[in-house]
Amino acid sequence: MAKTSADLYAIKKCVNGTLTEIGGGAKSIKVDFCNTFDMETSSDKITARADGVDVITWNTSIERTFTLGSECMSDDALALLVGGTIDTATSKITVPKDVPSTCYSYEGTFTVVYKDGTVGVKTMKIPKVQPNVDNSLSLSSVDLSTFEVQFNILSGDEDFIFTIEPKTGDQV
Repeated sequence: MAKTSADLYAIKKCVNGTLTEIGGGAKSIKVDFCNTFDMETSSDKITARADGVDVITWNTSIERTFTLGSECMSDDALALLVGGTIDTATSKITVPKDVPSTCYSYEGTFTVVYKDGTVGVKTMKIPKVQPNVDNSLSLSSVDLSTFEVQFNILSGDEDFIFTIEPKTGDQV
């Protein structure tokens, strides 16, 4: 039976996917090792009042970010985390004086389990993201290190910011 938007589900597996460079070399970075995917939206609220009571509101200066969290790391992900570039031939990561402004698209999937026990897969597509260099890198010999890379979600040429839809047919 086909699922509807009213069917309840729980997230079984976090969003893992691929970052694809926009323009330039069209480099792809596989991100299939994440334990967490956190998305945040913030904005400034504008309010108009009538007789001292809020009657009309809207949001402005909307900012969206998502953060990928993991206990595992690849050199590609480490370069994103520190605002660097990687020489794929030598795996040398270089952090330049000027922070790279490379933009990517992100497409990934996450697994859900419905109330009746069936398993489904959903696809998330974000057309334009940019790594945020306001990250931190902590390495430890005592505890397992965790890593988080945050991305700014930007407006692109599309008329949407991101989409989430069920994977169907050959895509599953």
